[in-house]
Amino acid sequence: MIIFRMLAFLLQFTFVPVALGRLITYRVKNPNHKKPMEIYLIGFLGSMSIFFVLCAGFTWWQNVNTVHEVVVGAFTYLKWTYSVLIAVLCVAWLVLDYKRIIPFLTTVKNTFNNFLKELKKDKFAIIYAAAFIILLLVQIFFAFKFQINEWSYDDYDYVVNSHDTITHDMIADVNIISGTYPVTEPKRAATSWPTYIAFLSSISGFEVTTVCHTILPVVLLLVAYGVFYYMATDLFEKIDNRFIFMILLSVLMIFGSYSHYSISFRILCVIWQGKAVVCGIVLPFLFVYFSKLLKDEIENANMLPLLAIALGAASMTTMAALLLPLTLIAIFLVMGVYHRKIVGVRYLLAGLCGPGFQVIFYMLISLLLKEQQTWGKLWFG
Repeated sequence: MIIFRMLAFLLQFTFVPVALGRLITYRVKNPNHKKPMEIYLIGFLGSMSIFFVLCAGFTWWQNVNTVHEVVVGAFTYLKWTYSVLIAVLCVAWLVLDYKRIIPFLTTVKNTFNNFLKELKKDKFAIIYAAAFIILLLVQIFFAFKFQINEWSYDDYDYVVNSHDTITHDMIADVNIISGTYPVTEPKRAATSWPTYIAFLSSISGFEVTTVCHTILPVVLLLVAYGVFYYMATDLFEKIDNRFIFMILLSVLMIFGSYSHYSISFRILCVIWQGKAVVCGIVLPFLFVYFSKLLKDEIENANMLPLLAIALGAASMTTMAALLLPLTLIAIFLVMGVYHRKIVGVRYLLAGLCGPGFQVIFYMLISLLLKEQQTWGKLWFG
């Protein structure tokens, strides 16, 4: 039983992102926008998007029906609905894309073989690669062995919120200080990342603290450095320069945890937090990916991946409502100067849909909670 639970957990970070990534980018024609790292991140954030929309729906149902007595069961409904829907989508991908699975695996294999050939041509590149791997293993070791609860005050929010979701079978409806309920804050209701952590804990049998402080730091750290290497491939043509970049970046990360606001602290110390995932993984990936999209011919098929990325980022923290639009608009303006004309307006609108959904839901849930604290019906009667 333990093996099946561990397998269910691992599938969320292996097979599911690849399946959804291939499904979301199915109609994208340009192979330059379907690199393995792009497919994986789009699929991972696509799964977060689906979870976010479902979580918002069940959160609304839970709160709109909590009038005379507390409504429980929303988390259980969410867990099973999401699991069934993801299973259906994975099967749909296998049916729809089965002819391309072998070519895709061949492409991944050829990419890896070309990487090894390029690495063997330059002895210094091998040394640089070995140095980076050592630095990465050191960071993984400390992430796995020495993550502690006192790294950040936010930890009392994330871990307790996720644990209460499982214990009380309610989505973000328990006061993290006193344990009283029903107590819903719009800020927590407008994100689903702590609830997703509760989902991971529930399907795997691991404690929430174990998921946050032992497993997720290793998994997300590997994903983060995968994104950094993805950036390096876009910045540098030669492989030795890429690994020099990765070495310098690793050293800066290791010695850059000077405050709670540094990116090093977010990635190496509290990467299980939603804002850390957005700042350390999503925004760097989006910066490169969106720039690449605006360089090439505009395709309507690219709007769906951007929507998945935007909704996935919004699901993790309310800060995404500010950071994501700023990033998208900045890239849009720079690429407009690059082309000397306005390009990719539809891409920009697709990317803004994620923060837009979050802001609208935040406003609606705020009005609902305000209405429930007054006599009579104001907006939802």
